[in-house]
Amino acid sequence: MRKKSQKQKSELYKPEIEGEKDFYDSINRALKTTKHKYALLEIIQKFEKYKKFMTENIMPTTIPSGKIFVFRFTYQLKKNVWKDIEACGDQSLAVLAEFVIDEMGWNNDHLDAFFFPEKRKGGVWEWYTTYEIGSDGADNDQFPILHTNEVIVSSIDYSKHPKLGFVFDFGDDHRFMMEYKGVRDADKNDKRGAFPKIIDQRGVAPKQYPDYID
Repeated sequence: MRKKSQKQKSELYKPEIEGEKDFYDSINRALKTTKHKYALLEIIQKFEKYKKFMTENIMPTTIPSGKIFVFRFTYQLKKNVWKDIEACGDQSLAVLAEFVIDEMGWNNDHLDAFFFPEKRKGGVWEWYTTYEIGSDGADNDQFPILHTNEVIVSSIDYSKHPKLGFVFDFGDDHRFMMEYKGVRDADKNDKRGAFPKIIDQRGVAPKQYPDYID
């Protein structure tokens, strides 16, 4: 039993926020020299809130994964455009995002991010929330965040969050709702190289860039 437990522990994966130590070091140095301590302490509080949320909603998970997850990505800026996608549990959100963008027929030449819903005044926000997992280069202006290449599909607690917002290109604002549709065990016919893959879809994707009139 002990050997089995050790083996399982060695296979557990949970992402860590890159740059956390440097963030605290720089803040602590600044606190010794600045008069704006309140603003810096407020940034620390926001970062601690972000970390706490991610700790509660991103779970340690075993890799490699024998699970296949199903999601529906529904485009928000045009009616009746959606894609059902299967992905391996240990594929990263970066791989999933790149696949969605490619299947829309777009060039992957902008930043993207997944967002957990957040209650705010007036309702629930599902895009551009505090709780963001961004592509490499998509960083919060104040503190480091998790990136999509660090978080794998099976890490997210979909029982709490069956829907996440996804945005590609923060300028043109291509928004999707990513809805968790279920999970199944991989079988001998599932070849890893075939995932992610489309299993159903509807509608015609819009152009990546709108037509501008001079």
